[in-house]
Amino acid sequence: MKNYQLRMKKVATVATLAVFTFTSMASAQGSVFKDLDATSSYAKDAIVALAEKNVIQGDNGYFNPAKTTSRAEMITMIVRALGIDTEDVPTEATFKDVPVDHWAFKYVEAAFREGIVEGVSEDEFGKELETTREQMAAMFVRALGVSPEDLSTMEFPNIEALKDKDQISAWAIGEVEIALSEGLMMGMGENEFAPKGSAKREQVAVVVDRFITNVENIAPEVPAEETPDEAPITEELVPLYNALVKSQSEYKGEIKTNFNFEIIDPANEGSFIMNMEETKQVNGTSIHSTGKMIMEIDGETMEEPIESITIGNKFYMKDFTEDLWLELDLEEGMQEELQVINEDFMKNFNSLNIVKEGEADLEGTSATKYVLTLTGEEANALMPADYTEIYTFMMEEEESNDVEFVFEFYVDENEDVIKMNYAFDAIMEMEGEILEFNMFLEMNFTNIGTEYTITAPENTHLLIIEE
Repeated sequence: MKNYQLRMKKVATVATLAVFTFTSMASAQGSVFKDLDATSSYAKDAIVALAEKNVIQGDNGYFNPAKTTSRAEMITMIVRALGIDTEDVPTEATFKDVPVDHWAFKYVEAAFREGIVEGVSEDEFGKELETTREQMAAMFVRALGVSPEDLSTMEFPNIEALKDKDQISAWAIGEVEIALSEGLMMGMGENEFAPKGSAKREQVAVVVDRFITNVENIAPEVPAEETPDEAPITEELVPLYNALVKSQSEYKGEIKTNFNFEIIDPANEGSFIMNMEETKQVNGTSIHSTGKMIMEIDGETMEEPIESITIGNKFYMKDFTEDLWLELDLEEGMQEELQVINEDFMKNFNSLNIVKEGEADLEGTSATKYVLTLTGEEANALMPADYTEIYTFMMEEEESNDVEFVFEFYVDENEDVIKMNYAFDAIMEMEGEILEFNMFLEMNFTNIGTEYTITAPENTHLLIIEE
């Protein structure tokens, strides 16, 4: 099948490494770091909590609690903590030191768009510069939507009580006052804030955790903008809407998947067919997956068992030929992003092409079936990230929006998604050849709420993947 056989092999590699599941029913970054014991006692709980939420990440399994936090790292944590949309970003970089291929690009651009952060100059962000304590205060308070106009009417009793108040930059006084008054940040020593002091990673973790935990209660009292009321969700679609919202919570239970992907080249009588059947035991941040993969290329078939374990930022893949486990560090630059249904998708829920098709019996369990017919852009909000990556190898974004993506959701009486089917079929041209694409994914969610014990394998071998 000519040169695009190379693409097929890449697809197979991605599928073999596919361990992340539907939306937030996926693996977050590790909740345990090798140097957790070196962390100050006041910060340990916050670090573990943020790792489980995929807000913070380690470096080869280490958190480095005493390391200072760069501006790029800080803004990434804030954007993740708030769940800010990172898809609606420009195609060209705003800052020359954070190009589009930099790991922090989408976070910096999203934060700049929302007015949370500015550059150190018109065209430079200062990604490697250390974040000071007053900068940290400003970023968090701006993330609350507080404007300079709001700050100009405030009084500053906490600032006035500080011995080092004169060291606080004029532009940061209001933000530091709010950070102190709302308990986001504490002083350093007796009545000192140390505004120019560096923000250590463990200190940042504590502030981020406080921010997430109390965000609804820490917004200062400023006049709220009047916004038109959003249209209520159509009554018959409420169970599906609630189920999708509910699915963003940490998942515990079992997921059985059946994934089939085909490329047919009629002119050259060529074909590529891949089928994967997996059973995944999921316990929040950990996944143990077992199953098999069958690949057929131009009539030649290969079948292999597959088994993988994900625990935090560690991915282990079983090599059945050598009877050993391969270990892969999912570092920040190559880490799959936890897929969360984006805000615009939920806001536009009523305008989507959704049909309630009635009741269905799934092996004795009654469920309501909903069918969604979506564009490529809409489908990206629902499709598991690994499977999205597979079809984007084959088509450009513009092409994907010309294809209809069909989802079937089955929702039970508890408003849990207990089954999801997804499919697309397309005919397109690639390197002068007309190819047929077919993709189908079935996911069954069972034993919901069951806590499985998942442990790392012993005697692993480090796997290094070169570009």
